[in-house]
Amino acid sequence: MLNEMQIAFAHCDVLVTAGAGPAPVLAPKLAAWPSPSRFVPFAVTGNPAIVVCTGFSRAGLPLSMQLVGKPFDDANVVGIAHAYEQATGWSNRRAIVAPESRTAPFTHTASALSTHAMDQKMVDSCAQAAQSAGLRLDDRHLALLCRAAPHLLEMIDRVRGWQQQPSESASVFVPRSD
Repeated sequence: MLNEMQIAFAHCDVLVTAGAGPAPVLAPKLAAWPSPSRFVPFAVTGNPAIVVCTGFSRAGLPLSMQLVGKPFDDANVVGIAHAYEQATGWSNRRAIVAPESRTAPFTHTASALSTHAMDQKMVDSCAQAAQSAGLRLDDRHLALLCRAAPHLLEMIDRVRGWQQQPSESASVFVPRSD
């Protein structure tokens, strides 16, 4: 993807792509992790990108386009977006939201968590660590800690591995001793 982006930018300063389309109506499903979209490639390649309003749908919801720049050319992307907004005036308008189209407020119910079905060795280890830190956790909070603990332990192992093999990756920060 990086090579393809480099080829694309050999002939232009900024790519213009479609935005997300009409803004979705606010609904609880928007809180879910988004599926891959036209924005993901630029997050992966590290290209600076910005979305600007290009008008409004018949329902009065914003439409947009995305401007994507060369790596580290953020100022150019923001400058072009600003110039577009000044020339069109779309950024000065606001969506029209009819009172009858407003959705009910979001509600969130925490999932029930318990240590009962968890590995007892992990539960004991987490309980001991919490106690050593001076924390008094109820069963739900201890379950959250136990659920996160394997990921934390894996990160610790990776950091220790990097300290022993500092040349493993160019993107790894290795503290200097001098």
